[in-house]
Amino acid sequence: SDILWVITKINRQRTDAQVNAQMLVDYLKQYNEEELFYINYYRARKDPEHLKRFLGRLDMDYVNKHKLIIPERLPEKIPRLMMDSRYFGRESSASVYLCKHNRYTPFFFHTHIFFEVIYVLEGRCTHILLNEKYELKTGDLCILSPSLSHGLEVNNDSIVINILIRRGTIEDIFFNTLRDQNIISDFMRNSI
Repeated sequence: SDILWVITKINRQRTDAQVNAQMLVDYLKQYNEEELFYINYYRARKDPEHLKRFLGRLDMDYVNKHKLIIPERLPEKIPRLMMDSRYFGRESSASVYLCKHNRYTPFFFHTHIFFEVIYVLEGRCTHILLNEKYELKTGDLCILSPSLSHGLEVNNDSIVINILIRRGTIEDIFFNTLRDQNIISDFMRNSI
């Protein structure tokens, strides 16, 4: 009977984990405010007249407050180099920033001074890196070192997760590993 109790408890925990995972996916499928904006922008870009009206009605204070990417309106201000402060805040001691990649964000090339992990939780997306196009699908993971020019396109309802990690964090976590001779330590050493 003790073994049956343990098996029942394990099965209940597994079921709870599955329920929590599904709740997280359901939450991530909900559109946030920026995604609702980007869906309208995506639709407007399909018709020049519609796009012209859309751009004419833009509230630039809103665009700036939400750090929205609008290549037609602010091409010189597109963040080509993304700094830690954009995600971690100037006063933040956080080492990792986790977020959903906003669906329907227009494609743009950029670099950053932190590591980025792209994980496709559900669906598919297109990642362009060093002029090569990669189609990523559910379960794919891509680790990017700092200073790589790349862009991500999610023009559908796929769920893509971005994990941003400060350079110093990688150095601290992998200090001993960096001395090893293998493909991951070589990647980390060369990236730092």
